[in-house]
Amino acid sequence: MRARHSRHDAGFTLTELMIVVLILAILVSIAFATYNVADARARRAACLSNQRICEDAVLTYQLEHDGDLPAALADADPYIHGGGGHRFCAEDDTLDFVYDAATGHVSCTNHPRP
Repeated sequence: MRARHSRHDAGFTLTELMIVVLILAILVSIAFATYNVADARARRAACLSNQRICEDAVLTYQLEHDGDLPAALADADPYIHGGGGHRFCAEDDTLDFVYDAATGHVSCTNHPRP
């Protein structure tokens, strides 16, 4: 004679599976949000670091050229990472920094300094 199975012995119900899928979707969305925030902070930190390096290169240029500031940021390239410098934003590598030749200040339109 065949044994009788109750409804719960057959496996998970559709409702239970949908709840599990919903919980997994929520966890994945939280992980994506956390990753995006961390990625944006890392790009901003890299951009600010590149700006600082460019300003240090401008100061070095000024010291070696009797106090004259470079006419363009490209003139200070030999002082940025030994000539292979990063004169661009870490988020958008096609966007060069804005250089003010009057003050020697280097800035980025995406990540202004605080």
